[in-house]
Amino acid sequence: MMTLNSKKVLVLGGMREGEELTGMLRDRHGIDTILVRPPNLRNETLTQPALHLMLERRSDLTDLMRGVSAVVVAAHPYSARFAEVCAEVAAELGLPCLRLLREPWRPGASDRWIPVDTPRAAVSEVMRAGYQRPFVCLGSDQIEPFSRLRGRTVVFRVPEGGRRPDIGFGRLLTASAEVSVVSETALMRKHQIDVLVTRNLGGTGGWPKLLAARALDIPVVMLRRPKLKDVEHRATAEEALGWVESVLAPEPSVMA
Repeated sequence: MMTLNSKKVLVLGGMREGEELTGMLRDRHGIDTILVRPPNLRNETLTQPALHLMLERRSDLTDLMRGVSAVVVAAHPYSARFAEVCAEVAAELGLPCLRLLREPWRPGASDRWIPVDTPRAAVSEVMRAGYQRPFVCLGSDQIEPFSRLRGRTVVFRVPEGGRRPDIGFGRLLTASAEVSVVSETALMRKHQIDVLVTRNLGGTGGWPKLLAARALDIPVVMLRRPKLKDVEHRATAEEALGWVESVLAPEPSVMA
């Protein structure tokens, strides 16, 4: 049996896969695993103990990484710059670093997705196509460009626990963990939504709104993910566990 309990692993980021990996490392190998998540997620119910820290400076990451054996970055798919800096700091310290990034959603045959690269491009597409009742599901820091849609009936929904943007028009909702295709369909019908604007998070949590849009034949303006830089990555906690096992496996002894 592989003995890794003398190692220490740092898992950074708030995605569920990071928490899952932390549990696997602790339960299967007894590895001292430090899970660090953003402060705005401190109210989420977790199965694993975690630190909630604001990592604003490069030196904060350097201090966290000193003394660990490997780093796994399980940050939000759109926190590309944070993931890049983590990889850079790990490289400076000579540490193996992995990006744990779930697979993106992919459209079905009947879906009408319009891919765009930025929130501003999403606004331009809404205006070009003449949509009047958009449902905008993005991060709080991505909402500002939508001020150009003033005069339309816009429903905004932002993640729970984050900063509430000061929009000044439209209706602002907070995302709930308890959503279903039925509830998302009812919401879109209630507000007579004619286009959904969202980002490609992957996973199961946000999928119901896309199924609702499909059922109602509502087009989706989909914000593409930032391009993944040249860094090793895995899509699931199980795959990431295999990577950790491979990079931390003890060197085979050499017979004289």
